[in-house]
Amino acid sequence: MTYTNFGTFLDLRKNSFGFLRFFFAIAVLYHHSFPLGGFSNEPFAHLLDYQENAGSIAVLSFFIISGFLIVHSSLFTKTTLSYSWKRFLRIIPAFWVCLIVTAFLFAPIAYWVEHHTLQGFLSMKQGPFDYIKSNFLLFMHQFNIGNLLDKSPTPHIFDGSLWTLILETKGYIALGILGIFPFIKKRREIYLALFIVLAGIFITHLQIPKSGNILLHFFIDPTVFTYTTYFFAGVIFYLYRKEIPANVWLAVLALVISIVATYFHFLHIALLFTAPYIIFWLAGAIPFYNFTEFGDFSYGIYIYAFPIQQLLYIFKLNGNFFVYILLSFLITMVFAVASWYLIEKPALGFKKVLK
Repeated sequence: MTYTNFGTFLDLRKNSFGFLRFFFAIAVLYHHSFPLGGFSNEPFAHLLDYQENAGSIAVLSFFIISGFLIVHSSLFTKTTLSYSWKRFLRIIPAFWVCLIVTAFLFAPIAYWVEHHTLQGFLSMKQGPFDYIKSNFLLFMHQFNIGNLLDKSPTPHIFDGSLWTLILETKGYIALGILGIFPFIKKRREIYLALFIVLAGIFITHLQIPKSGNILLHFFIDPTVFTYTTYFFAGVIFYLYRKEIPANVWLAVLALVISIVATYFHFLHIALLFTAPYIIFWLAGAIPFYNFTEFGDFSYGIYIYAFPIQQLLYIFKLNGNFFVYILLSFLITMVFAVASWYLIEKPALGFKKVLK
């Protein structure tokens, strides 16, 4: 049996990461359709005995892919400033616009439906300006706008997807800090040691008290360890890709282990080791290399689907699940395409401003 490694199997320029990110963004939309549309529990979550669901696996997969791709950027970008600038352009401009669109388009629509007027909209306590100001730096301190959406199945929350962005950004920052030191940047075993520590904390559920140090306080958060650990699983896969054999039967084995782990109730831990292999094998094996030829819409889908699905509910367009999810997808795609062509792609055009 011929084995190759991921260094040769997974081409960094010709792969299906764009398709996978799109698929995972749709998986998040699918998962949110159940609580936001007022439907019963997600069938996939039931199949996994509620250890995971389509949305949680998709988000963890985003972090794995990000770790793989971003460590490549950190290693081959000449300066930390340039690396930080690229990461800023990819996340922040579209995020800021999403906050504005939510505050001054989606929220007024919700206000009109609930009050049949816009009078008093701007003067609400925790109103649209507060929403933007409170969340401007990626930390989601305010999910509500006034008391809107109070009768929704998931009340008051306008965009419940945005909370993960700061966690991903912390992964970017961690790699940026490591990249400052040449003796670390060139030694992958240091990254491996960090991953082992993170995995140990994640697996044992070790509780670490928060530090008074601002930098440590920024990273020491119970929610951070899960996502940062999955992020660094992608980092390690990239750094050791030439030593990891790429074979369809190993991908099948990883899937089988995940299924067995579901039965024995340790899926969340098993996925830390099996999901990266499955994802990166799929990225090299499935032939959707040109999927993002007309645009990378996954980020736009991720940030806009939630508020759109909230609005569909208040317009009572949730009578049929399939109609609801189809409308969710189609309307979200309009905003995702606009986000790519009007915000994300133009922003990325400024990457070379800082070298």
